[in-house]
Amino acid sequence: MQKRQRNTVWLRVGGGLLLMLSAFIALWTNEGRVNLADVARRSQPLPAETVDAAATGEFVSVTGQLTAAESVGDELFLRAGDYVRVERQVEMYAWIEEEHSDEEGTSYTYEPDWTSDVPASAGFLNPEGHENPPLPFAGGTFLTSRAAVGAYAFDPANMTLPRNQRLPLTTAVVRESPYPIVEDFVYLGEGTLANPAIGDVRVSYWVVPANMLATAFARVQADTLQPYYQNDKVTLYRTLLGDRVAALNQLQFEYRAALWGVRFAGFLLMWGGVALLLSPLNLLWGWLPGLRGLGRWVTGLVSAVIAGILSLITILIGYLAHNLLALIIVLLLIAGGAVLWQRRSQAQIGAKLG
Repeated sequence: MQKRQRNTVWLRVGGGLLLMLSAFIALWTNEGRVNLADVARRSQPLPAETVDAAATGEFVSVTGQLTAAESVGDELFLRAGDYVRVERQVEMYAWIEEEHSDEEGTSYTYEPDWTSDVPASAGFLNPEGHENPPLPFAGGTFLTSRAAVGAYAFDPANMTLPRNQRLPLTTAVVRESPYPIVEDFVYLGEGTLANPAIGDVRVSYWVVPANMLATAFARVQADTLQPYYQNDKVTLYRTLLGDRVAALNQLQFEYRAALWGVRFAGFLLMWGGVALLLSPLNLLWGWLPGLRGLGRWVTGLVSAVIAGILSLITILIGYLAHNLLALIIVLLLIAGGAVLWQRRSQAQIGAKLG
């Protein structure tokens, strides 16, 4: 039993160190994240109505009508329509195996749910009574061969397009079929959306609509839009819905959301790592009657405080290391403070001697 406990302790310590290392790497690299909104602000606004031959080679933003060269649909249910991109999502109500591990061992439970990645029942630990049929057809992505913002064409397969929008399904956009439309799904199966049966399938569509106001950031080449590279590292080749101001606001929002999302995730990794490092203390608390639960709570609180301090230090150092101007300002402030402290000390010494 003691050997098993020692092995568990070493596993937790090793896992804690690995989580902390992952947190340090994530937090450090995150502070060097490029703000694409700052890059996009340096683009030259260009009228979209006509091609400006003199702008060839320039980094530009073009605001105009987003159009598609041809209608887009799929071979199953969706009629061809004014879309730049169509994504078909196919989900089955299927058994999902979940693994649960604790100090007493590992157990498995099975619950049905909607999923587009149907697990093969043969891979289950207990496949009997949890059989999943295969999907009758797969999801897919369908693109127009060519798209444009105003007079400037681009390849939609390489351009980062606006986020998909859920397509409301009606008889006007769905082909005739024996399957009903239920709450924007084409439904195949014996059950209902409220009470599905294992093996039921629902199909939904997500689209980037054409004929919308959009802004593209790219390098212009004659009458086409090409990827823009900055220092051979950053690529901005993107279309967003709305005018230039709305597009810049969207890029700024995405930058801040990603920055703070990784910061929070890094803190959670750090917290988990520190908690695993301190988890052997719980064994000591366990020897004290009535204090085991309290000990775990205290260990968790102390872990959170330590993780917060380590995360904050990593973020500050990473920010300064990736931002030269901020680093120079901090160094000047430190140097100025040191000079003032030295002069004050010399003045005090001179006053005493005088």
